[in-house]
Amino acid sequence: MYTLITSVGTGAFRDGGYKKTEYVFPDGKTFSTRIFLESLMECKYRNINQIIIIGTRTSSWDVLVDTDSNLSTINTKECADLWEKLIDCSSSGITDELCKELESYLSSRFNVEVTLKVHTQDICEKSTDELFECYSSIYPKIKKGNNVLFDITHGFRSMPVLFYQALQYSFSTEPERKVELVYGEFKDKKSIVRNLSKFWDYSQISNARLLFDKKLDGYTLSALIKDLWKDGSNVIKKITDIVMTNYSIQFDDTLRRQIKNTLEKYPKDSPIWLNEVKKSIETIFNLFVEGNIPQTLLNYANFLFEHGLNTQSIIALQICVESAIVEKYGDIEKNLGDYEWWQTCGQQEIYKIKGENWCDFGESLKNLEITRNQIAHGGGKNRNSNGLPSPGNLPNIFKRSEKAVKILLEELKEK
Repeated sequence: MYTLITSVGTGAFRDGGYKKTEYVFPDGKTFSTRIFLESLMECKYRNINQIIIIGTRTSSWDVLVDTDSNLSTINTKECADLWEKLIDCSSSGITDELCKELESYLSSRFNVEVTLKVHTQDICEKSTDELFECYSSIYPKIKKGNNVLFDITHGFRSMPVLFYQALQYSFSTEPERKVELVYGEFKDKKSIVRNLSKFWDYSQISNARLLFDKKLDGYTLSALIKDLWKDGSNVIKKITDIVMTNYSIQFDDTLRRQIKNTLEKYPKDSPIWLNEVKKSIETIFNLFVEGNIPQTLLNYANFLFEHGLNTQSIIALQICVESAIVEKYGDIEKNLGDYEWWQTCGQQEIYKIKGENWCDFGESLKNLEITRNQIAHGGGKNRNSNGLPSPGNLPNIFKRSEKAVKILLEELKEK
């Protein structure tokens, strides 16, 4: 089911308002009318069960009233009376009471729920915030589960643009809900109906790619590419899951193989933008060093830090330390992630290292683990100072710790 969102302007009122034309749909259906909304409903372009119409106080609301209607459910005299009222208030602006009357008429005429959204006729820079708030308030009125058909044919030129932006704002977290754009390209005799839904798709893809590339949140992107590249969709979701849950241990050879297989199965003849998504996945694949978990995790920690994910980078860096010690003194398959083994064995092995650089990295490694523990306990107090940790200190802690981890990895190579 669809909610149709459309708008009404003045239709060049001085020139006689909206002109009649024959709209020609892609499936060959045609309908002659002055207002595109009617053709969408009469030709059943989509299965519409709700209509939301936006306009200004002084829009040509009268054009929505069909005084020639032969529908048995609507009294012709009532139509004429309503039309007269709307004409009479065309200069002063439609009243709230008349809005309700017009909503009732349109609901009966089209046999669906109709809502009018009326705002100031002063469409300019000063009213932009007010208009955006008005358009954004439409989102909660859309029926639950409905897709959206957005008609950009009528209305003042700026109205569809601003409402398009409001839709993007409202639907940014709902990739599953379909949004279609339709436009009646006016000609004097025959007007072609254009489906411009790709415009919406590309705007959603652009926002989703930006979110993944900047903050490694790929949930929306994963949903958007699922039909084009299912394996790529699954990998992006898996990577996002690992980042969001801080499960750094799962950034391992198993994930490396999965990404490798996914890249090898990249679909041929894909759109250019999907190739950019592929490049993003390749960048992550290049973080892996086959058979070297500590170095892979160090690369991963730095990658997180570069993306401003300070908390995740601290945790990944500590896991890098633990993986290096486990690899040298324990069983990587059995002991990595075993907190009890780390407490009783792993920590002791770090303290046993007596390289000449101990003083350079020992304290930093201790502070790294303390910071990781504070994060794990929701920002718990520092047991030494009894003070709360500052999020602003995390970048410097990471930088100092990252240097110490590099020294540790070099020390372990020599043993």
